[in-house]
Amino acid sequence: WRTQLGYDNVLRAYEQSLKKLKMDYADIYLLHWPARDYKVDRDSWRAMERLYDEGLVKAVGVSNYLTHHLENLLAVCNVPPMLDQIEFHPGYTQWDTVTFAQSHEICVEAWSPFARGRLNENALLVALAEKYNVSVQTICLSFACQCGVIPLPKSTDPGRIKQNTT
Repeated sequence: WRTQLGYDNVLRAYEQSLKKLKMDYADIYLLHWPARDYKVDRDSWRAMERLYDEGLVKAVGVSNYLTHHLENLLAVCNVPPMLDQIEFHPGYTQWDTVTFAQSHEICVEAWSPFARGRLNENALLVALAEKYNVSVQTICLSFACQCGVIPLPKSTDPGRIKQNTT
């Protein structure tokens, strides 16, 4: 989180995360937001590289980084981000960031592929869903996948969770 940026803070935050998860390593660890100060961002990323180099995480990435944030990081990093988790859905595509990340072999993950339900009444998406006899959510998931973006749907409803996996 922004309050946990900086080299030492990232390492402490990682240890706290492991304790909360009752794990001894993480598959992936992300910087949730870019720092407002590029030096803090670079220092935070150095800590991420250390976690990766020491085998404490299998992959490192970022969240909510736009093209200029990624450029800043790529200019100084030894281990490039493996993932950029951004808001992405048919109503908000962030093409510049997606194409930049993909051209640098950074996977893009959509943290809001359904726009928090705002697209449920979108006339075009509703028409497509009716035409193909699927849900608007299925259209959104397919859209992300066809754009090379990994959708990360979130729900607490068992029916929706099942729907999102089919």
